[in-house]
Amino acid sequence: MNEKDMKNEDAFSENAQNNEKQGIFSRNNFAKNFKNNPRKNHLIMTFLLSLLAAVIMWLFAVDYEVEDYEKTFTNIGIQITGKTELLGATGMQVELEGDVKLSVTVSGKRSVLSSLNASSFTAYADVSGITKEGKSDPLKVTLEPVNGVTVVSQSITHITVVAEKRVTDTFEIVPILGTAQLENGVSYSLLCEIPTVTVTGSESIVKGIKRAVVYVNPEPKNVTSSFKSHCEIVFESDVGIDTSSLVVSPHYCGVDVILTKEKSVPLKIKLEGGADVDYDASFHLAVSSVLITGEPRLVDGVESLNLTIPHEKIKNQLGSGKESFAVKGFVEYPDGISGGYGITEVEVMVDVSERVETVYGENVVINNCPSGYIATASDVEINLKGIYEEMEKINGSDITVTVDLSEIAPSEREQKVKALVNIENSYGTVYEKQCLVTVVFKKA
Repeated sequence: MNEKDMKNEDAFSENAQNNEKQGIFSRNNFAKNFKNNPRKNHLIMTFLLSLLAAVIMWLFAVDYEVEDYEKTFTNIGIQITGKTELLGATGMQVELEGDVKLSVTVSGKRSVLSSLNASSFTAYADVSGITKEGKSDPLKVTLEPVNGVTVVSQSITHITVVAEKRVTDTFEIVPILGTAQLENGVSYSLLCEIPTVTVTGSESIVKGIKRAVVYVNPEPKNVTSSFKSHCEIVFESDVGIDTSSLVVSPHYCGVDVILTKEKSVPLKIKLEGGADVDYDASFHLAVSSVLITGEPRLVDGVESLNLTIPHEKIKNQLGSGKESFAVKGFVEYPDGISGGYGITEVEVMVDVSERVETVYGENVVINNCPSGYIATASDVEINLKGIYEEMEKINGSDITVTVDLSEIAPSEREQKVKALVNIENSYGTVYEKQCLVTVVFKKA
């Protein structure tokens, strides 16, 4: 390296050092100024950020509002119009074949497309021009215009429908108890508040209905007493049919679920009027027990039933002189309980032949005593037959014995003479109408 080059290199090195010092000075000075004037610096930074944001928004707006984009919307339902006109003109209604959904591709500004969804589009096909039953000719699917977009393509341009007569029919409602669990011996009956349901719809659907049913599914499943349920009416069919298009009246039905239980209980005799049955007469019931039916809790509370026999019936029969006779008793059922076989009366045989009692008459009337004699009577025994309680009520003063001596020859010896007996208050007791009395004659 010559002397000149060395000088130049020294000069360059010196300049570089000076520049470096100057740069350090400038940076230090800028930092110092930035630190010393924060408000000015804040304004500068705000301006720069605003400028950057404006540039970005301009670029986005150019892309968002100027260019057209395409977007596809799916699952658009096709509405059927003209149904009312078709029904009025031909008595027919239509059903779509299957669940037909439309897809449509449209173009437009991104801002417009972003505000749309499938519900923004309305597609329809007019059926008012159909004139015959069965599968229709292809019907045009029309899309209503949507502002700001152009339809590029649509997946379905035509559809076919099936036209059928619209009919009305009535079905009996069948109630069914579903998941209930009943205790042993308990049965149930179901009573619908309304007997039938009316449906209107396509002939093929209505004819495909087998029956109308209401399913009663009580909660809890262990049912112990009757209850009422409000149930939806559903339709059963042997073939798969869609009943959603039917017009149904009514949709719901109230059902009374009535639980019943049967039990055999014995009969106990009860004499009407308060008389006791503990006397020596015997009773033989044609039916010793009856089957009762009612709510389970009521049936469980019944251990026996009263068989009421009017007391007058027994008294009247006793007065006829019969040793045994039949009377009818009436079964008393508590409220809510009925006879399983409709039994309301039971025949009872009453036997009073086993009870006989002897009483003595105190009132003896002697008629037609022979002239010149005085007659006296003794040993006036009268046999009574009947209810012990009734016989106890009779005393000697109630009994009158009448002796007729018009055909009796006087004698010094005792004579047995027939006499007539009358008991004024017999109380239904059976007694002998005649008896023998001992008569003694004395001269007057």
